[in-house]
Amino acid sequence: MTEQPEKPDFIADQFGNVQDVRHLKYTQKYAPSSTRKPKDTPSPGGRSSQSGSQSLRKSESYMYVIGALVVIAAILVCGLYNARLQSLNNAANIYFNEAENYFDEGDYDEAIASYDKAIQLRSDFGQAYNNRGLAYHAKGDYDKAIEDANKAIELLPNSASGYNNRGNAYIEKGDYDKAIADFDKALQLNPKFAKAYYNRGLAYYDKGDYDKAIMDFGQAIQFTSETSYAMLHNAPTDEGYEMLKRMGDRLEAIQFDADLPLVYLNRGTAYYAKDELDQAIADYTKAIQLQPDLALAYYGRGAAYYTIGDYDKAITDLKKVLELNNDSTTQQAAQALLNELGIK
Repeated sequence: MTEQPEKPDFIADQFGNVQDVRHLKYTQKYAPSSTRKPKDTPSPGGRSSQSGSQSLRKSESYMYVIGALVVIAAILVCGLYNARLQSLNNAANIYFNEAENYFDEGDYDEAIASYDKAIQLRSDFGQAYNNRGLAYHAKGDYDKAIEDANKAIELLPNSASGYNNRGNAYIEKGDYDKAIADFDKALQLNPKFAKAYYNRGLAYYDKGDYDKAIMDFGQAIQFTSETSYAMLHNAPTDEGYEMLKRMGDRLEAIQFDADLPLVYLNRGTAYYAKDELDQAIADYTKAIQLQPDLALAYYGRGAAYYTIGDYDKAITDLKKVLELNNDSTTQQAAQALLNELGIK
């Protein structure tokens, strides 16, 4: 019988179209074993194909090691960078909290200095720009307040606070149209932002648009919680305020609430300007219920009573103004009405 030729062994290339070097490598690695040891085939350089493959494997091993070292170095660099960044963020937050304490104490110069340090460490610290603007506003530097609000809006474009704060500064500068535009934007971002309604109401009032002012004051009342207002303003101690801060969401809600006594006071004044005196008296009364020492509410209600001819109630309220208020202008106005009523 004629001896059958040995069938050749084949291995499919599972990598598809690859470079020859890789094809040789993986064919060498995954080829099935043979019962016969093939003879070395000399390569053009004089070395066998086996020794060439071994050299190739060593070269690739070196490349893997170098690649691994590069990856490790990159990880270390990223880790150091992140650690440095976290350190700067922590330091900026310390200065920011320091500034907040100064602001709460009414020391606006020190607050601004600490906000400056926070911003030097973190140039993208939008909340620091926002709050530094509030400190400038409190000092009466409305141009710088607007500059900081601009930067806060740039860094935090979806935050309603920056627009609200810039609108307040525009009110102080008498630019009511720009102020209203900013409050509009704040309310687009947060339709329940009570302070923005209140502030826009002030801008409309200053423009003489009392109907729109009354509507906005009403919205401010609707979106302000009397419970959260009472919790914040009736907290008798620093510990009570710290308790509120720990409540997180509750404090955030308070920050967006309007100051209810002032809302009722100003809506009462808008009603007074429209000669709707019953509504004015009702709002002044509500303001006094919420804040019993609010002298301006007593003056407004006393003036309304005087106008409708209820002089006994007018005298009672106007005398209360003199007891409570140290503002000479308000006291003089109250005393002038009392003089008209023959009360010295």
